[in-house]
Amino acid sequence: MKQILIAAGFVFAVAGAAAPPAFAEATAVKQDAPNPLDEELQALATKLAKDAASARLADLLRTPEGRQAVRERIDNLVYAKAGRIERDPQGHYEDYLFAPDADGGLRLRAERKDEFERLTRQVARAPQLADGFNKRCDEFAKKIAEATDLDKRAKAAWLDPEFRLALFHRHSANARALGDDELVEALVTKALERGKDGKLHVGGPHRQEVMDFIRGSYGTLDAIKEYEKAYLALAAKEEEAVRQVVTSDAGQVFILGRLIRQVGEGSQESIGGLLEQDPANAEQKGVSFNLALSELAALVKEAEKVSENLKGRFERIQAELAGTGADDLDLFDFLKNERVRMLLAERILAMKRDQHLKIEAIFDAVVQDGFEASGEVLSVKKGRYVDENGNDAVATYEGEVQAVLNEFIGTRYAFDLIAERCAEPNVVELYENRAGTFVLQDHMAQVAASLAAAARGEGLPAFTAAYLVKEGDALAVRKVRHPKIDEIAARAAQIKKELDAQKQDP
Repeated sequence: MKQILIAAGFVFAVAGAAAPPAFAEATAVKQDAPNPLDEELQALATKLAKDAASARLADLLRTPEGRQAVRERIDNLVYAKAGRIERDPQGHYEDYLFAPDADGGLRLRAERKDEFERLTRQVARAPQLADGFNKRCDEFAKKIAEATDLDKRAKAAWLDPEFRLALFHRHSANARALGDDELVEALVTKALERGKDGKLHVGGPHRQEVMDFIRGSYGTLDAIKEYEKAYLALAAKEEEAVRQVVTSDAGQVFILGRLIRQVGEGSQESIGGLLEQDPANAEQKGVSFNLALSELAALVKEAEKVSENLKGRFERIQAELAGTGADDLDLFDFLKNERVRMLLAERILAMKRDQHLKIEAIFDAVVQDGFEASGEVLSVKKGRYVDENGNDAVATYEGEVQAVLNEFIGTRYAFDLIAERCAEPNVVELYENRAGTFVLQDHMAQVAASLAAAARGEGLPAFTAAYLVKEGDALAVRKVRHPKIDEIAARAAQIKKELDAQKQDP
């Protein structure tokens, strides 16, 4: 659960502590989508011996409630390892990246060199990602009046680079303004890894996410064909200059691609709707728009520029792709396809707009909490920062500003500690980079999440090793685990009872 707090005239979120593991007696029963383990558990049932305990486990694995009960046991087995990672992400992060030398200093592991260089490039770009936020701070500070001491102190705070840095990092998830390169990285190229052959390969923890994005893009192109005739009929009514833009291949892909994406996402800002039947021709699907196509023509032009800028970068990646696997070849085809590149440009523009709205939401909350607006002029809200006597007090505002600065110092602690113990100057420099703190935070979180996911991925082998033993060509339940099978069966019966009750009283 997140709690919203107000301090120094802005909003921030504090995440609660990590939840404990879902042990059997505390697990809420619900009918979810099929679990990825289901097929493996059903396959395991076919390998079990015929003795009573093994046969009983096999029967359990053939039922949904039995599999859920076993999954709960698996969760318990892997939580010890995954839980340690989640409770101590910094320690596991250090072990992942570094190894101690003879003097106890931290040295970068050789196998992490490429990852470290990538992280270094991301940290170097960090100040650019704060540019939009800092410009917005400039605009905000200019609006603050200087009629009172509180106004003057507020203006000084919003012009203070240290306060801005701390504030940006508190809001970094929403305040960063990613450029085209960063957005392409987030959507596509984050799955690229350089192999021992020096070539780029699709792999790593983001492989499936990126491949799903690529396949989804081709699915959108197929969907565009279903609405093309109805769209062109509408576009034909526009004046020539607009018609040329919106009926071009790029225009069709951009506008219909955006429409299909927004409708699929249930976006509140959808540019229109998709119709099962076109009012002008019931034999084909139709489209409707909430705004004039002329308003979208300018966006098409902007997207064409983005697409053209991506072309050179994609050609360089294509030249470095190994092309030895199916995923490599799929990415190669994606990168050279102009139509999917236009879909990518559409998504980039949408993400940039979303970023802008998030930054504006931050400043809207600032005004609502701590300021009064008179036209374009802002004054600190009376009664917002008061002393023990209820009087407006600069010291109270100072205290909240200092709380922001102290929070940033606390955020920096983990990275300052790494820098303190690192033996290599380039590593020290990276972890002492204050502007890149949010990038380092993201990296630590990603590494910890990846390590925890890997630990959980070892669940079935851990269960098999703990509960089963090889007997000839089959697997049998260890005698010491026979009572546990009874417990699993009892839990499965409880799950079935609860699911049946849900069906009767949804």
